[in-house]
Amino acid sequence: LLFAVGDGNHSLATAKTIYEELKATIGEKEASEHPARYALIEVVNIHDEALKFEPIYRVVFGVDSDDLLSELKAYASTLSGAAEAQSVEYITSSTSGKIDFAHPDKQLTVGTLQDFIDGFLKKHPEAEVDYIHGEDSVKSLVSPTSVGFIFSGMSKSELFKTVIYDGALPRKTFSMGHAEDKRYYLECRKITK
Repeated sequence: LLFAVGDGNHSLATAKTIYEELKATIGEKEASEHPARYALIEVVNIHDEALKFEPIYRVVFGVDSDDLLSELKAYASTLSGAAEAQSVEYITSSTSGKIDFAHPDKQLTVGTLQDFIDGFLKKHPEAEVDYIHGEDSVKSLVSPTSVGFIFSGMSKSELFKTVIYDGALPRKTFSMGHAEDKRYYLECRKITK
């Protein structure tokens, strides 16, 4: 089984955006022959032991932490799905703890949490979410007006099952490798005529 990596959808979306901007500048005919119409991906074996799925955590900013956690607990109590029980660790500037999702609808904890966050942001436009690599980074970003969430990541064996049951994965579900390793990974290419 093969899996495309190299920042996956994010890199492809960026490449497409750049190409669309170029096309608007030079015209469709010329753009159809321009090298920017191509994107480079890397294809690897998903079962390769060197390939690790690392969770991408969430920090919600611009919130009253007590209110957010109260709404998350209420949300958890409304779930009536058939997925296996899940839990998420929360961290605020004054406390930490765990919230359980006894009957989640989504296969992955990240999916259950992301559904809540999406709904929360619609009701609280002053709040925003960021997607964070590494537990230490999450902990360093917690403040009196933010809440960090840490949870178990997706295993490779959950990938296809999750797509079958839930469809597309939640945004920023996992990263390939540790954040520390990624800082040394720079891929660039000069696109010229």
